Amino acid sequence: MSRRTIPEIRLALYALSEAIKREPIDPPMIEMARREGWAAEIRKLADETKREYGTRPPARARVRITEAMETTIREIARHNPGWSQQQIANQVAVIHRLPTFSAGRVSETLNGKRGER
Repeated sequence: MSRRTIPEIRLALYALSEAIKREPIDPPMIEMARREGWAAEIRKLADETKREYGTRPPARARVRITEAMETTIREIARHNPGWSQQQIANQVAVIHRLPTFSAGRVSETLNGKRGER
């Protein structure tokens, strides 16, 4: 069964409240059974409004920077001083056949990782 939307659940609650309002009062045993049925329907509608929590995608595996990559980054930066770090990162990705390469990794290589020199 597909989940109903909040407006659909709201309409179902309105319909249930109208049905309850119009029901005649019966002997106690029948009335109790009817109320149990209404309570079960209300619980079912309430359960449909529970939030579904999404799952996070797995963390991406980071590419380890090799000595060859560091050398390539420094060479590209030396020969192209006007390039942005993203342009250098894109060129490194092409040379080393990587799907992507972060400008932050270029910054770490050129400036020392986390401020280390």
